[in-house]
Amino acid sequence: MAPVAIGLFMALGALLFAAILEKISFGALIAPSPMILVFVGSLGATFIAYKTKEWKRVPKVFGVALKGKVPDADALVTTFAHFADVARKEGMLALEGEIGKLEDPFLKTGLQLVIDGVDGEQVRAILEVEIESLTARHHDMAAFFLTLGGFAPTFGLMGTIVGLIGVLRDLSDPTKLGKGMALGLLGTLWGVIAANLFFMPIGTKLNRLHDSEVAVRRIAIEGVLGIREGMASRILVERLEARLSPEMRKGHTGRAGKSPAAPQVAA
Repeated sequence: MAPVAIGLFMALGALLFAAILEKISFGALIAPSPMILVFVGSLGATFIAYKTKEWKRVPKVFGVALKGKVPDADALVTTFAHFADVARKEGMLALEGEIGKLEDPFLKTGLQLVIDGVDGEQVRAILEVEIESLTARHHDMAAFFLTLGGFAPTFGLMGTIVGLIGVLRDLSDPTKLGKGMALGLLGTLWGVIAANLFFMPIGTKLNRLHDSEVAVRRIAIEGVLGIREGMASRILVERLEARLSPEMRKGHTGRAGKSPAAPQVAA
């Protein structure tokens, strides 16, 4: 089960369990008016803050957060071991045939620069600019969801205020005061739920996925430069594995000389 599904199950389960302990039916927590105000209002306010082209990227980015796929750095090292063998045995130009098998534009760019004979420092500078551009895009999308998380509690408070205004407008029937107050407080509840269960966790998730991808990109830069220097595959593997964090390693051995079926880096 994906971590996102586990987290949602735990958080919603905790909310339901707390309601049961207080002898509150889950249906009593569902109220259309505060939920609409919180979710639609937060989206509207965020729409004002962001450009239309950024909004168009939200569905795709939301899917990335739900999948939570982390780039496979271990497979990347194996790929570079293969590229190093090809370059040493058949020459740099032989890598042109390997580029067509790649799906990752970043890796394609790096290898093409090497094949074209670009200076090592220039290769690094160009690829670092690619990472900076990637970082700007990713941080914008993470900030989008964090912004939603910032607006949601405020709109929840608005819902509570609207509910209280409705209660205070008609005090003729004291029996309705409790129900009206409870409905008003649901606005605050849903604002907190929306922010802390949906929007902010997604923003944090995107930032963590970005950090993992940048770490893999930097390993790719070292791999590209190692191939340019004509490193033997075994030496290059040791150089790259030294940069892998423990969670990135899968314990594979004997990479040198292996030809990956489809060399690629997660986008």
